[in-house]
Amino acid sequence: MARLLVVLALGSTLAACGGTFTKTDELRTLIDEYNNGVRWGRLDQSAVLLPPEDRERFLARHTGLEEKLEILDLDITGMDIAHSKESAEVTIDLSWVLRDRGVVEKTVVVESWRRRGSQWQMVKEVRLRGAPLTLYDDPPKAKE
Repeated sequence: MARLLVVLALGSTLAACGGTFTKTDELRTLIDEYNNGVRWGRLDQSAVLLPPEDRERFLARHTGLEEKLEILDLDITGMDIAHSKESAEVTIDLSWVLRDRGVVEKTVVVESWRRRGSQWQMVKEVRLRGAPLTLYDDPPKAKE
């Protein structure tokens, strides 16, 4: 419901300004909603943007670190939308700290978003580089 209100409010604002709310605008709003939910511990808000079969694993990963992890900064640094406008790759830069260690770490993550029917879903998150963080899968190892 909150997501719908955000999308409607943003759409109304753009319409009032003479703009239109495009699929790209909708995706950007959902990317922000998902990542802000992760950063601020609003996991239910983020989980609804995942395929249903991935939600339990997501919640288990995040809940396990909830008291230990603090995400200090999260920036969307890239968004590559496929020509079909049905998929997108989003690059996220994270600065974070495990409270018991007190060392600031940096991790770059790539999120894969897919449009399924009329809904965008975040279908995969992979650490591209930087410090490993158990919230994200590691990239596949190169074959030697």
